[in-house]
Amino acid sequence: MTQNEIIDTLVEYLDQHLKEIRGHIGRDPYKGDIFKLFADAYRSGYFDDSSRPGLGADALCDILQVRWLANREHEEKRKHLLDQLLPMWREWQYGWDKYPKG
Repeated sequence: MTQNEIIDTLVEYLDQHLKEIRGHIGRDPYKGDIFKLFADAYRSGYFDDSSRPGLGADALCDILQVRWLANREHEEKRKHLLDQLLPMWREWQYGWDKYPKG
């Protein structure tokens, strides 16, 4: 997947959560689906400094603020969901940076 496809899919998952189609972000299958996006992004090198757009947690936060959080509908729910997503994304990145496979 390209960076934009990963972002689009993530936005779709977040929107599904807002519409109560998906369960809690911290539980499977929702968490597993998001982790698969993370793993695909990481393996594709989208966390490298040279990657544009980068998909590290800070860059992802900036992207989602523009593409998803800017929508005022369900604003508080969106902020809360983003506050749950970003720590997971950071933890996964830390783990994969610290202990690469191989």
